[in-house]
Amino acid sequence: MLKNRKTSHAVSIQMSGVMQKRFFPLLLSVMLLLSGATDTRAEHAISFETTKTLLSRHPKNSLVYLESEAISPDTAHIAFVAKSDMGMFVVRDGKSGKIYDHVAKGYPIFSPRGNRLGYIADRAGKVFVVVDDQEYPGFDGASDLSFSPDGTRFSYIAQKGKKQVVVLDGKVKNSFDFVDRVIGVIFSPDSRHTAYSGLINNKETLFVDGKPQPFLFDTIEGFMFSPDSKQFAFTGKRDKKYYVIQNSNSFGPFEKAGGLVWSPDSKQLVLVAIKLGKWITVKNGAEIPSGRYYVKTVFNPVKKQYEYLVPEMTMPVFSPDSSRLAFTMAHGSRYRICVDGEMGPLFDSVSTPFFSPDSKHLAYIGVVSQKQTNNKALILDGKQVGNRYKHIELPLVFSPDSSKIAYRAKDKDNKWLVVVNGKEYPQQWDAVDLPVFSPDSRHIAYRAKKNGLYTIVKDGIFSRPFLEATTPVFSPNGDYLAYLGKTGAVKSHLFVNNIRVADFTIFLTESQKKYRPVIFDSPGHLHFISFQLIKDRFSVYKTDVYIKH
Repeated sequence: MLKNRKTSHAVSIQMSGVMQKRFFPLLLSVMLLLSGATDTRAEHAISFETTKTLLSRHPKNSLVYLESEAISPDTAHIAFVAKSDMGMFVVRDGKSGKIYDHVAKGYPIFSPRGNRLGYIADRAGKVFVVVDDQEYPGFDGASDLSFSPDGTRFSYIAQKGKKQVVVLDGKVKNSFDFVDRVIGVIFSPDSRHTAYSGLINNKETLFVDGKPQPFLFDTIEGFMFSPDSKQFAFTGKRDKKYYVIQNSNSFGPFEKAGGLVWSPDSKQLVLVAIKLGKWITVKNGAEIPSGRYYVKTVFNPVKKQYEYLVPEMTMPVFSPDSSRLAFTMAHGSRYRICVDGEMGPLFDSVSTPFFSPDSKHLAYIGVVSQKQTNNKALILDGKQVGNRYKHIELPLVFSPDSSKIAYRAKDKDNKWLVVVNGKEYPQQWDAVDLPVFSPDSRHIAYRAKKNGLYTIVKDGIFSRPFLEATTPVFSPNGDYLAYLGKTGAVKSHLFVNNIRVADFTIFLTESQKKYRPVIFDSPGHLHFISFQLIKDRFSVYKTDVYIKH
């Protein structure tokens, strides 16, 4: 922390709405106008107190690769790659690391809890994996650096001569002809266990906690630890047949198998498979008939030729309390969702089902007729709710109290709108993001775009237009809605309940998917990271905002 500055101001609140190749040698990669209504009623006065903490500055006599910036998951730290006449280096919260010839593209990365930082670099022909400023051997090449869920452990894959090795916590473990980089190194949810696989004498061998498993396959897919970290399962393919391994048990062979899903309580494993030309849903080894594998021939008018329409079954889904299971059943060329042993209505196709948080409700999208334009409908507890649309975008979103369900739909004019419990919000948009409910389920908000400008919509009422804006975030009690908005080339601001609270210059786009732009630490406290740009040099601040009545 380099500097602290504190400011305070009071305002009146104005409420307004809102097989690529599976195995290959490792190489080090170098590096304004919106239609609708706004609400300007003053309801009560609040004040904001802001505290700015300088995290980092643009290093002198250096070029900064802004595309390398990494913000910790808690939005409290920042790191990026810079380059001077001496070489490339990583800067974390204002502290510069060692000089290297190159820093690998895609790094640095923070651990899930944000307390650790890692990257891959090379110097004088030697490759290093750097974690918390400590160098570990990268040998002839390194990739796939990752941290365990709790951040206490890390792993990577290294090229060592003609072999590839798995390195855990800086120590070389097993050696392979090639490591399966699709699977990579998997940590269990509790971070205690690991799994990885690779080719040994042209057979893929799985290692769990460093020990080879007694199953050899041509390829291994879909490895998963159970939620309680005590079990594992995966799919293996051998001699064109599929097998499913659950701990020490083997199921199969199948013509195809996949879609492995553990129940939240770790007591059940479900998958989808094809056996003897028929779909089956396999639950803890027991096979449930799910229809014939029916390949339909259809005429493609664009290509003017007949094509095979291969059926696709959606993945089984458990309810949050593990008491209910929903899966797809095929009936000729049509499908239905089965839940609790009861079969729903038939459709031309169905989407992945979604359970409500309280496990009482089930929703999915059903395609009523492929020949109709508006043919997609929301099916809630087996019945259609609301109108049919040209397209409905997944996922479906239940409110925390399970009383509401929201989704994005596209009408016959290719305009987007938001629908809640079958009721359409009147605005039509060029694009709209996934809606978010407040924690108390009272409000709904989303970011939308029209005529090249963004707006934040809350309960059907929207903000001023922006050049860019981030996804809105509710406070834990649902009273406040915060987001970042850009109003000019170097003019961006934090807004709380549509009130401009803090100003900054450089806007970090959310499309990078590297960080959450605004985080509420409590109902009355939030923070975010911003850039200030002065004469082509920037400073990075962590700004804390305290909301007071």
